[in-house]
Amino acid sequence: MKYSKVIFLLLTSATLFSCRKPKPLDISIPQRKDEIVLSATMTDGNTLLVSAGYSIEAITNVSDETTNSTVPKNMLIDSGIVTLTPAGGESITLNKLSAGLYGNRNMHLREGQQYTLRIKDLRKGIEATATTILMPQPGRCIVTPSYEGVRAGDTLYRLQISVPEAQKGAYYFASYTTARQLRQNIKLLSQTAAQNLSAFTNFEPKQVELLQSNTDGQFEHSFSLRVATTDTLIVQVARIDEGYYKYLQAYKRTGYLINQLTGEPINLPTNVQTGYGYFALSKPYRYVFDMHKVK
Repeated sequence: MKYSKVIFLLLTSATLFSCRKPKPLDISIPQRKDEIVLSATMTDGNTLLVSAGYSIEAITNVSDETTNSTVPKNMLIDSGIVTLTPAGGESITLNKLSAGLYGNRNMHLREGQQYTLRIKDLRKGIEATATTILMPQPGRCIVTPSYEGVRAGDTLYRLQISVPEAQKGAYYFASYTTARQLRQNIKLLSQTAAQNLSAFTNFEPKQVELLQSNTDGQFEHSFSLRVATTDTLIVQVARIDEGYYKYLQAYKRTGYLINQLTGEPINLPTNVQTGYGYFALSKPYRYVFDMHKVK
């Protein structure tokens, strides 16, 4: 819910109750304890990015000044330590890339290895941890887009995904975006050092298609998507664990309205201790298509 809607509802409720003129009451509203919201992604085999911050409190510290222009400064973890530790191994420290974003390009992680992510906010003294296993990279998938036609003014393509040597019951995801969306998101997030609230509310996330193999051996799946003929399509396919699959299922049911840094992920599964979000590690395959060449 946008701040303006929250404020409108609060003011409307106050107006309705004022008409009844009840006896004034002193009500103490307990404030929820701050807890970290995190997410992570591997952009290639050796690069790990982690976002870390706090969800926006709907009824605390809300003012016209902050809601119309910038995200509250205490929403992003600006002074933190983020480490990744393999079971029985030494911790690897991620570098701060910007407020709320940490990464490392030299993560030589092993498939099937258990890793623990630890985030500590040095200013607030708050810490969150999560443990997961790096899922094995599937065999080289075959991804083929084909032109479907125009419907209701939208250009439609069908994306065919073939996963070789799949295991029955294995989970996968296919995420896709376009070069246009990426340019727009980069432009938005670069405004005022990534603290412009409109950048987050207008951010267009990658779309996610969830797949589950129903057979041993080659597994195939196809779906339609809207892409302009002049755009570039970027697709990633990766194998994921059951917990992350269920998290993404719940995430999709929200209609992508819950952003990891601007919304409270209520009712979403989590594997984060004293926090929210979901920590998963997978090695995706990336595919890039120039759509005006696709027939």
